[in-house]
Formats: sequence, structure tokens, C-alpha cells
Amino acid sequence: ADILELVQTSRAKVAGFISTDDENMRNTLLSEISGNTQEVDRRTDTLLADEATPAATKEKLQEFKTIWAEFVATRDGEMIPAAQAGDKEKAKSLGQTVQAERLKKIQALLK
Repeated sequence: ADILELVQTSRAKVAGFISTDDENMRNTLLSEISGNTQEVDRRTDTLLADEATPAATKEKLQEFKTIWAEFVATRDGEMIPAAQAGDKEKAKSLGQTVQAERLKKIQALLK
């Protein structure tokens, strides 16, 4: 899987987390989201460190890293806590607004 696929998989798992009330499923999804995020970070850092990666690609990856950090901060700091507190509407709203905009930017950078 490439970085964009991993980002999209992570987003789908967050949607699953928000929609379920099953605590075991939520724990599984949180673990998968965390592992997925670590893999995105690892692959991004590997490409940035690789001398063979073209400068233009590195510029896009740096911009992606900034947006991805914001995406993760909102996901982990607002969306997941809102869902855990039972406020699925707030979590969904964040996903459909600010996170959707970030995802569009990420898609444009990584395609």
C-alpha cells in the first residue's frame, strides 16, 4: 500500500470507530488506526531521507506532513474523544468539514 492508501484506510477506520458502539471493535480500530498512522509516518520519513527522492516530491511530502499532523491532531484530539463521549454528530461533522478539506489537499499532494 502506498501512503495515500494508508491515509484513506485510516480515515475509513475512524469512520468505523465513530459509527460503532461496540467497545471491543473500537479498541481494535484504535489499535489499527495507531499502527496505520505510524506506517504513514515511517514511509514519509523514509522517502524524505532517500537521496533518490526528487526535490519536487520532497516538497510535496513536507507539505503533506504538515497537513497530516493537523489531520491526526484533530482526529485524536477531537473526533475520537467526541465519539467516545457519545457525541457522534460532532465527530462526523469534523470528518465531513475540516478533515474532508485536509483529505482533498492530501490527495492532491500524493497522487
